[in-house]
Amino acid sequence: MTYRWIYLCSNPERLKLTLQFLPRDPLQNLGTMSIAYCSHLDPPERKHELHSVLHRWRPTGLLAEVIDLSPLERFLPEGLRPYWSTGKNRWSLGVKLLLPYLDPGRPLLYTDDDVIVPQDPWPLLEQGAFGSKGCFRFGYKKQSIQRELATMIGLLDIDSGAGASNGKWYDDNALDAGVWYMDAHEFHHGPGNVPVPTKWHAALHRFAELSYISKLTTGDLELRCLDQRFITLFGIEHGWRQQTIRNGFAPPRALRPSFFNTHFIHYKSQSKAAWMKVLEDYNAVAAETAKEI
Repeated sequence: MTYRWIYLCSNPERLKLTLQFLPRDPLQNLGTMSIAYCSHLDPPERKHELHSVLHRWRPTGLLAEVIDLSPLERFLPEGLRPYWSTGKNRWSLGVKLLLPYLDPGRPLLYTDDDVIVPQDPWPLLEQGAFGSKGCFRFGYKKQSIQRELATMIGLLDIDSGAGASNGKWYDDNALDAGVWYMDAHEFHHGPGNVPVPTKWHAALHRFAELSYISKLTTGDLELRCLDQRFITLFGIEHGWRQQTIRNGFAPPRALRPSFFNTHFIHYKSQSKAAWMKVLEDYNAVAAETAKEI
């Protein structure tokens, strides 16, 4: 069975970089790369911009499409509605929690747009479901949140207080929301006979009912962690492995070819513009070298 790659893109220039760094040979067992935007967040011209970049930079043989994820709102649990569009685009990440509804029953690879895939990821994917290793630790002030999350997946008896009450169970298993892969999942037919991913759907609705979520506002940094929280909980509950990938924080002045000897590179930092410049410079030098040869 082929997998589907969902690439959530808020910046067409990042799409250009991702396409430029893809292997020239077709990715093994990839069905479609779905380049996704959100019409409820993005400007009207975004669809055309993504189509233009895809047309110019798509590697030969890559089956790709541009899709709008905003219609997935119909699957959003009521408790997560304030998380769908917060007025702060970098916090409007609730859409990630609805991606398995796109194509239930098919394996799904997800990456942010600040992720480079310089080598075919299939060797990692064929090992099964994973989330990229995260570092979203709990501070000592969040004991009540830790208790609610632990209770949700049965790690804590809230009446007795027994179990994983110190949050270390989460810290040791934290997953990032920027790169993850899930196997083909079971689904049932929901309202209107629409396929719904069974386990994800049940877990997401339990998560949406947690009392701490209803108290969050855009002034609370915890709101920005909800996708990471859910993916970590789902991963723990269903045996996902932690996958270490290459993370870029402060970029170097220049990149060496050995930097790309990996499956995923996530330049997740406040220095995205600087990272993009370094990647563009590397491409420019490589292009000039190729001309000389």
